[in-house]
Amino acid sequence: TIKAKIEYRIFYHKTNQDGSLNISEKKVVKPIIIIDGFDPGDKRKIEDCDCENIPSCASRNTTNGIYNPQKHKAMVDLMEYYEGSDKRELMLKLRTEGYDVIVVNQPNYTTTNLQNGQTVSIDGGAYYVESNAMALIKLLQLTKTSLVANGSVNNIAIVAPSMAGQISKYALSYMEKKFAETGLTSWKHNTSLWISVDSPHLGSNIPMGDQAMLYLLKEGGIDAAGDFYDKELSSPAAQQLLIEFHRPGSNYNTVNQNMLNAQTISQNMSSNEGNSMFQQHYNNQFSNGLPNSKGWPQNLRKISLVNGSLTGSKQTQTLNGSPFIPFANDGEKVFNYRGFQRVHLDLPW
Repeated sequence: TIKAKIEYRIFYHKTNQDGSLNISEKKVVKPIIIIDGFDPGDKRKIEDCDCENIPSCASRNTTNGIYNPQKHKAMVDLMEYYEGSDKRELMLKLRTEGYDVIVVNQPNYTTTNLQNGQTVSIDGGAYYVESNAMALIKLLQLTKTSLVANGSVNNIAIVAPSMAGQISKYALSYMEKKFAETGLTSWKHNTSLWISVDSPHLGSNIPMGDQAMLYLLKEGGIDAAGDFYDKELSSPAAQQLLIEFHRPGSNYNTVNQNMLNAQTISQNMSSNEGNSMFQQHYNNQFSNGLPNSKGWPQNLRKISLVNGSLTGSKQTQTLNGSPFIPFANDGEKVFNYRGFQRVHLDLPW
């Protein structure tokens, strides 16, 4: 039991005719909140300067011992799009159109376990979805207060990629539920637009063969594979979201069948299966929010953007369109590895 933390930075709207920022008008009047997704270890900072000033981050992004910002993909660097062949900066576009862009990161931090008073280290970018949602609720409340203080009648917009879609979905629905229960205006989220981008509303997928290979490499002493398997693949958020979650059975290439084909009846599936943390999280999402909302926020406009399969795969349905729930079958061998060695025999014939 902890108090969750997030960090955010406000990039204020540009107010001068030449597109520059009028420092005297650093006020939030038209907020759009953009939230970072799954990022174990907080490798993706808001800006390059954030990484440069943290030794552990700077050391991962060096060239000849010197920090190289080109190696670090900051959140603001990823906000690009194209008009034809011309690359555009989304941040600049939003700010020149009057938006105050609030960029949210889930950092690493230490805090206190409220049950036993012990200090604990939290990897916010891979921590429990519901915990990060509570911190986002606080930011929404603070933003509302700023809008009132600045005389703005605008509402809030939210853009939420990947895990951020789950975080914001839970936060918005929770606030609607609490407002209905209490009538307190502090629970009104004042959000008019919610954009979910590639968020795993039914669960995310990392192929089981890939997970098994990482486990094999980990057992073989490959440190990078061990770090990924233990710290990222096994993180709370990954366990909450992954449809198929690798835990070794009798060997690395067969898995614990209880970790397969995660689904819940609340998702309109036929049964509750898979990793218990997946089941608990998606049932939490379903039961959160207003009655009959199935966990979806109601009092706003909802837009969902999804890439889906880039190959046109219909992995989750049969050729005739019938539902096909399983990914790997229980007990199925998911990874088979062979090594070959070229041998030269210099024989007389």
